[in-house]
Amino acid sequence: MNVAPHLGDMEPAGGPGRGIRVGYVINQYPKVSHTFIRREIMALERQGIEVERFALRGWDAETVDPADAVERAKTRYLLQRGVLPLMGALLRSFIRRPRTSWHAFREALAMSRHSIRPWPYHLVWLAHACRIREWTQDRGITHFHAHFGTNSTDIVYLLRQLGGPGYSFTIHGADEADNARNLNFDRKVRGAKFVAAISAFTRSQLLRHIDPAEWNKIKVLHCGLEGDFFAARPPTFPPAPVLLCIGRLSTEKGHLILLEAFARLVADCPEARLVLAGDGDLRGLIETRIAELGLGGKVTITGWVSSSQCAGADRRQHGRRPAKPDGGPAGRDHGGDGPAPPGDFDLHRGHSRTGPAGTDGLAGPRRRGRQPCPRDGACCPPVTRRPAANGPARCGPGGRAPRYRQDRDRSGAALCHMRHLPCR
Repeated sequence: MNVAPHLGDMEPAGGPGRGIRVGYVINQYPKVSHTFIRREIMALERQGIEVERFALRGWDAETVDPADAVERAKTRYLLQRGVLPLMGALLRSFIRRPRTSWHAFREALAMSRHSIRPWPYHLVWLAHACRIREWTQDRGITHFHAHFGTNSTDIVYLLRQLGGPGYSFTIHGADEADNARNLNFDRKVRGAKFVAAISAFTRSQLLRHIDPAEWNKIKVLHCGLEGDFFAARPPTFPPAPVLLCIGRLSTEKGHLILLEAFARLVADCPEARLVLAGDGDLRGLIETRIAELGLGGKVTITGWVSSSQCAGADRRQHGRRPAKPDGGPAGRDHGGDGPAPPGDFDLHRGHSRTGPAGTDGLAGPRRRGRQPCPRDGACCPPVTRRPAANGPARCGPGGRAPRYRQDRDRSGAALCHMRHLPCR
């Protein structure tokens, strides 16, 4: 994801990004499931944009990736010293700038009338805005960007009402879509310079709740991966198919549906394995469902892992099982003889992209994948995804991500996408 092209009205003559200083406001940062925000910030800094980080929480969060520990040291936390410093900032704002403070106060109360939170929360968010204004009034910040469309965006909106710089924000998923009617999106979009939606679907849900005159502000900016993530040559494909799912273990991610589909796949392909890279509140229920489906030894939950572990950069030798994954809690191999580290899988083996579907929709394409390839007469293993040497890139954190090409093994059989669609 790259927000830099949308900061064009602030771009000085010195070149793209040079001399721009922006502030990022996040409800919790760093966080093991928020690595896309870290990549976005680092991509902006590579373009010469100075980024100051502000978060409500996260100073005591567990970090798995060393890069998150570095980010934590660069972040200023609004709640780290409690509420009293915030109330002091609110009082000083009313004393020094009474007119703008009263205006922001009225805006906060107006937002509370159509909110999932009562009015005291909105006054606390106003106090957050006052605190950030004190911290940044002489820092030369020309723009604020917030992740997600909830309280972080309320804060940058109120900061603008206090006389602060312009703002933008990114909306992501379920929380915003489910509560859109009570998140004051009409007001927040109207005041924003632009709004980033991580997908066309997310954008479509937001459009339902704002004035059509504001629709052109909503830009689809996908979360991306760095080109280096795919740069290393992939390891040899394992003899048995391995499916990898990376994400927080939570209801909206659909892991329980994935398990149902995988159980059907195992009936046709007993050697298949599934690796769930991540952790979360749903882990206990997922482990119970794995046992109920008889998938012990077939499904591995790694726990939280770093980006390099997901990419398989640290370990390339398959089948090795150290007692604990580097940089994170011990993984868990259901029915195995020990925890399975991230080195047992590699993202380069392929990935699956499916739309909303039930178990038949998920399992069906993989069953079809067991059929002979009509072009080469061989079963199609997952595609090796690697950046083309001379192809343009798009969609990464720096605005571009690798363009992919299809490789072929020595026998000439096509290496198809993990969806196992027939070769073309």
